[in-house]
Amino acid sequence: MKGVELVNVSYIKTIYGNEILEEHLKQLDDYIIITDPVPWDLYQNEFNASPLDVVMPGTLDKEALEEMILNIPKNVEFVGLGGGAVIDIAKYFAYLRGKTPVLVPTITSSNAHFSDFISVRRDGAPFGFKKIGWPKKVIVDYAFIAQADPRLNRAGYGDLLFLQTALNDWKLAEKRGKGTPVVPAIEKEIEQMMHEALMSAEEIGSVSNKGLDILMRLIERSTLLMMNNLSKPISAGAEHLFAWNFEQVTGREPIHGELVALGILITSHLHQRNFKELKDALDKGKIMYRPDEIGISWSEIKQTLLTVEEYNRKVRKMNTIFDEVTWDEKQLKEIKEVIYAL
Repeated sequence: MKGVELVNVSYIKTIYGNEILEEHLKQLDDYIIITDPVPWDLYQNEFNASPLDVVMPGTLDKEALEEMILNIPKNVEFVGLGGGAVIDIAKYFAYLRGKTPVLVPTITSSNAHFSDFISVRRDGAPFGFKKIGWPKKVIVDYAFIAQADPRLNRAGYGDLLFLQTALNDWKLAEKRGKGTPVVPAIEKEIEQMMHEALMSAEEIGSVSNKGLDILMRLIERSTLLMMNNLSKPISAGAEHLFAWNFEQVTGREPIHGELVALGILITSHLHQRNFKELKDALDKGKIMYRPDEIGISWSEIKQTLLTVEEYNRKVRKMNTIFDEVTWDEKQLKEIKEVIYAL
């Protein structure tokens, strides 16, 4: 196998390398692939170690998944190929059968492979639950990830740099006497990851094997930090509130990492912290975040900002920079000028 490195963090085993997936699949007995049409159309010819079956559930409904698994043979292994929902389904099937899922990222813009959360739906509503310590095997094969649209892989960088604005929110909340005090060791770890991420912006933007390696390792590292500190406000900040509320307001879902990147710049401007360094990194990383680039309008952004605190109070209950903002005409004009000067 070419360039293989094993990373063990107790219950999660991550294998990084180039053109390594087939060799690891050959080590399995019968296995099925959990995927959806997009990654399968792109990668099916790569599977010389043939799966017993390919399952495309097309739903996150808990009852539907539990009925579906009844038709899957006993004792098979579960290989999740893709990102987001597909990986959650593979984790859920493996959990139901007491198996260790084999999870294969095909893009960088998801941390589901490393997360202990399993997100399904019940009665049409989100039903996420945590299985701390549930074993997982993650195979990060650069050759696979590199075949995806470079735009999607770069978007993963946008959804890593949020750690800086989330940390800024945490510091502000502590200053205002809200939430839990900042933990120096966590602050130091985030700052170290952000330093590495900012210094690697051009390499990540090139979507080289080295860039993919740096980005995926930082995504794994940041996810494990979150999983080990679930009571701390480091899994999301105001930048994610902006992205989540945008989706609520508009009913549209632009590429998540790109929308978060725009949120990072809005919120770092409001914080008056890290704006220039984050913008420079996003530009060097070739991330799309300008409204015209990602197909969103000022009217949509304005409505998102005007309703973001209402959304936060009803749904998220986070302490962020948005608590400090009054969205009068002057503030809206300022943000509009900042956004369109980007």
